[in-house]
Amino acid sequence: MNLGWVDVCLGVESAKVSVEFYQRLGFKMVEGNLEENWAVMTYDHFRLGIYGKEHMGQQRMCLNFRGSDIRETMKFAQENSLTFVQESKDNGDGSGSFHIHDPDGFELFFDTAPGETKPE
Repeated sequence: MNLGWVDVCLGVESAKVSVEFYQRLGFKMVEGNLEENWAVMTYDHFRLGIYGKEHMGQQRMCLNFRGSDIRETMKFAQENSLTFVQESKDNGDGSGSFHIHDPDGFELFFDTAPGETKPE
């Protein structure tokens, strides 16, 4: 099973303030829109998602699995008795998403966009 790659995502008050902080540590912003209060940053091969509460709700941290065959991943999750936190979405174009929680309540978000490929 290929789960794609993983972004560690943090729920923050201000993406702009957080981006400035992580830039001082050497991270680079590679995706996002600070006016929409979100960014994705990289440091070497590590990817960090910075998201305001309007994107993450009350979650302070989640693991965002990107770029897998979402239908295959959904089927795998169902076959292994993993409970979806909310209804899964299969958009019929290779994109879709679903959420599960680990035993300690941390969110795992599986999300794939059409044509999405693994980053270098």
